[in-house]
Amino acid sequence: MKRIIMSAFLVAIVAGIVAAPASAAVKHFDGKVEGGGKIAFDVKFNKHGVPKSAGYFSFSSVPVRCGDGARGGVNFSYNDFVPVTDRKFSYHFSSFKASFEGKISRNGKNASGKVSYGPGTLSGHPNCTTGGKRDWTAST
Repeated sequence: MKRIIMSAFLVAIVAGIVAAPASAAVKHFDGKVEGGGKIAFDVKFNKHGVPKSAGYFSFSSVPVRCGDGARGGVNFSYNDFVPVTDRKFSYHFSSFKASFEGKISRNGKNASGKVSYGPGTLSGHPNCTTGGKRDWTAST
């Protein structure tokens, strides 16, 4: 009888070690910007799976139209983390006119938001802008 209890106890200990609580995790998101362009960023989750911060944002080839009629894609990034509150985050650049905002889904696998750029000069073309906020979506 002692061997059965001891075996059950050892199984419970091993199961407890294997089923230890999940630790904080970082998930990488990739997605697309409306009209063209890409977004990529990371989200830090706490041990309960709640998003706490988002960062290392990279926007590439986001479509803009310039005051002289030129069109092109603008690239910009933010290499730090911003806080996530109620699954929402945002950032406004101070060195140039651009901003982004987003919301992470309840399951932590999808995100969506808006990005804007300008007016600014791009490759010598004046007053380049996204023409307002453009939608984006991303997933893990």
